[in-house]
Amino acid sequence: MFALSWNDALTIDMILTRPDSPWDFEPVSTRLCINDILSHPELEWKWNCVSENLSVSIEVVLSNIEKPWHWDKLSR
Repeated sequence: MFALSWNDALTIDMILTRPDSPWDFEPVSTRLCINDILSHPELEWKWNCVSENLSVSIEVVLSNIEKPWHWDKLSR
């Protein structure tokens, strides 16, 4: 586990400039802005964790319905 993955100050630029670092995408998926997540589909997003991300709106879900959302977590 890469401890920086849990840092609230983490940005997508940090991940993109260090792609070989052992990122833990569970905490990263809950912390980064949904726009950053959607802009980088090549990364290993954990959609069950993205579903807990506070920046996810119903509009985002409906526009990306094909993503493997965790429906129970979205409904909380």
